Amino acid sequence: MEGGYMYTMQRRIGDVVHWQCEERGTCKARIHTKDTEIVKRTSEHTHAPDEQAVSCCETKLGIKRKARESQDSAHHIVGESLQTASEATAAKLPKLDSLKRTIQRQRASGLAAPVQPTTLAELALPAVYQQIAKGEQFLLYDSGADDVHRFLIFGTQHNLGMLQRRKI
Repeated sequence: MEGGYMYTMQRRIGDVVHWQCEERGTCKARIHTKDTEIVKRTSEHTHAPDEQAVSCCETKLGIKRKARESQDSAHHIVGESLQTASEATAAKLPKLDSLKRTIQRQRASGLAAPVQPTTLAELALPAVYQQIAKGEQFLLYDSGADDVHRFLIFGTQHNLGMLQRRKI
């Protein structure tokens, strides 16, 4: 997505990615990128930019990201996303059932939050769930899966400092 136009990856040569306009049947516009920078443009677009299509795509990407990062219900994720979308963008989005299936597919792909365990011994926290977004450790202590009275302590060093300063 760039300037109201959407592109499809055509090929990768080394660290340069070649993109073609999504309307490839009628438009010959292409760009080449290195990392996230455009290094070359070929041809001009033969159509007007479609800001709503770009906004729609960004909304769908946001829904997929929320599906991977949270365990909120599909209905909640879609509703939250529709609240922030413009009416024109919401009109271009797929039907509600289709968006919910997209969320289910994202979660089924293995990139989603782990399944809730039935016992503490089954609890396995991947490293990504042991830290907060800033990279700071969030799982401070785990007594271990072999401990019948297993316990975990979650928090940050900042939270511990606040507890220490608190008068009881």
